[in-house]
Amino acid sequence: MAPDKPLAFDPTVADRLFPFHLVLDRGLRVLHAAPVIGRLLPSLRLGSTLDEFFEAIRPQGLLAHIAPGELVDTLLILRSRHPPSLVLKGQIVPLASGGEMALLASPRVADADEMRQLGLTAADLALHDPVSETLVVLQAMRASLMDAELLAKRLRQARDEALLASKAKSQFLANMSHELRTPLNAIIGFTDMMVSEIHGRIPDRYAGYLKDVHTSGRHLLDLINDLLDLARIEADRFDLKPSRFAVVDLLGECVRVMTPQLRRKALKAELASPEPSLSIVADERAVKQIFLNLMSNAVKFSRPNGRIDVTVAREDDSGLRITVADGGEGIDPALIPTVFEPFRQGDSHVTRDKEGSGLGLHIASRLAQLHGGSIRMESVPGAGTTVALVLPSGSVIDGRAAGGEKFP
Repeated sequence: MAPDKPLAFDPTVADRLFPFHLVLDRGLRVLHAAPVIGRLLPSLRLGSTLDEFFEAIRPQGLLAHIAPGELVDTLLILRSRHPPSLVLKGQIVPLASGGEMALLASPRVADADEMRQLGLTAADLALHDPVSETLVVLQAMRASLMDAELLAKRLRQARDEALLASKAKSQFLANMSHELRTPLNAIIGFTDMMVSEIHGRIPDRYAGYLKDVHTSGRHLLDLINDLLDLARIEADRFDLKPSRFAVVDLLGECVRVMTPQLRRKALKAELASPEPSLSIVADERAVKQIFLNLMSNAVKFSRPNGRIDVTVAREDDSGLRITVADGGEGIDPALIPTVFEPFRQGDSHVTRDKEGSGLGLHIASRLAQLHGGSIRMESVPGAGTTVALVLPSGSVIDGRAAGGEKFP
């Protein structure tokens, strides 16, 4: 056992596992003696030096003249001065407590008669492994500790590399998203002008093509915006800008924005709140983004001529709950956790014909968490889904406030 790898040593455990042991200081003075040795050497006193009671057969010479460091990793054979028939064979190992050392030994006896002469019984040896086996165990423990240290070092290195890779990925997504959004906005803007025939009529066939380009451009821009938001959130660069606003007014505005999608499927949306003047403090744009995502999913998975109910109410703990409930296709409750994972869209047979990046609910959930809130979902296959944004009580303010008032 190398001296630079000390062991933790509990004397009470050592008394049970190593009946023939001594704890020594750097001057080879006895600090602790196992009960069996204390019985065999009644004159041994704590604080006495080892060579007062033992002479060294191996290594040869008085122990007092041998540096403690020379004894570590050295097999010792010691003969007791009184009685001289007691011979111990063992090894010294360093301990974690300061400069203390432990002598782990076993008696060298030839037969049962010699054991009786020394005053030893089978019980004195029953719990004791041979020193050689003990040292093998200790060496194995040391090797395990070294392997664990190496593994921990490798894990830390892998973690650091993963963090750097994640940061690089997020930075790449953010940069590419900015680069792609600029030309896409131009494409969408010019196709919108042509579809509107601002500068003159265009053939119907080309008008249809332009509508497809405009729709595809909008879809691609939405995907890029989702990727940009995800990159900013994962890079901890999504800074919330809290303001005080009337939540029902904001949701009413969002429902009006969704009117074209609602009309295409002949859906009705109802907004209800027991406290129409309820105000909250939050990032208005983030709350709007969360709600629009929940509404988009409700429209996407609702059957034609259906209904979507939006409810704003206080939680029991005075928090706020914004609920969006549809009577659409629903999903298996066992799949609900998967829809909040990035790039996942729940049940594949339900979503395979639905557009989307699979990022919406994940981003909405992360934005809610940044506010100290959460997104909760309940669903019954074939009967609809209810999704709720829950914000903590600290976000809720009684009464209406002027929109745009900023809070630090």
